[in-house]
Amino acid sequence: MKLTSIMKPFVFFTLGDWGGYTPNNLKIMSHIADQFSFVAKYKPPEFICALGDNFYDKGIDSEDSERWNTHYNDIYIKPYPNLHNVPWYAILGNHDYFGGQKSVNAQINYTLKSRNWNLPYYYYNFCDPTNTAYFIYIDTCNIYPELYDETFELIIDYEKFLTLSFLEEKLKEAKKNNAKWIFVFGHYHIFSNGYYKNYEIMEDRLLPLLIEYDVDVYFCGHDHSFQHLKYKNMHFIINGAGTYYANVSKENDNPDVDTKYVTENNGFTFHDVTENTFSINFRNYKGETEYSYTIKKYE
Repeated sequence: MKLTSIMKPFVFFTLGDWGGYTPNNLKIMSHIADQFSFVAKYKPPEFICALGDNFYDKGIDSEDSERWNTHYNDIYIKPYPNLHNVPWYAILGNHDYFGGQKSVNAQINYTLKSRNWNLPYYYYNFCDPTNTAYFIYIDTCNIYPELYDETFELIIDYEKFLTLSFLEEKLKEAKKNNAKWIFVFGHYHIFSNGYYKNYEIMEDRLLPLLIEYDVDVYFCGHDHSFQHLKYKNMHFIINGAGTYYANVSKENDNPDVDTKYVTENNGFTFHDVTENTFSINFRNYKGETEYSYTIKKYE
């Protein structure tokens, strides 16, 4: 496969830890959906990435559950004609696992019932239309199952090696094809200035692969904040701000981690990808783009 240039900006959104259920949660979610539609008028997204914890507090019990309408379609899609045909690509978070295997199966099976929702398996990947950027989705609950008893009970130990093997296979493919951009999406963070702080297990198990294959950006949720961190030449975007929020620190516990930006506001990210630039933009639920940053890549 020969990679070609992206002739115009390729736009996508990300949203993490977004599947709340309280009245206040639903209010925040609706505000964020309004901002999805507003930004999409000027920057139509190719897709929206859901970074896990799609349904609090214990997942969803069926692909036929009414919550697919009341907590997803009726909030993010139906009210906005310009979002009706935008696909969502999702990954699983720990709260999705807290509902047991039926919750996991429901989210995978709903892929066959929806024109928007896509979660074909625990991990998967695709490329942009010109094959310049690789988008690799991984199940970090498989990589770090012992973090919670609920995930440890569900996940057989060897499965974490299958997830990492899949990731390495796709990273090798991206490098072989001279991909300009490599983006990896997971739920659990590696570094964080938030409530959970840095995860040493994720540093040990996941970070070496990301560094070895020159991943440009690792996206995740889990900590309920927005953070842009940098370690070596790699950028880390923590976006667990879809409905809850938690306190953040201006500095990371690891002195080698460069804190670019942190906020406790709820919101989402939107991104423009070209052959040589990638933009990071955080839009809060009030309608303010409170942070923007551009990564430049020139040969």
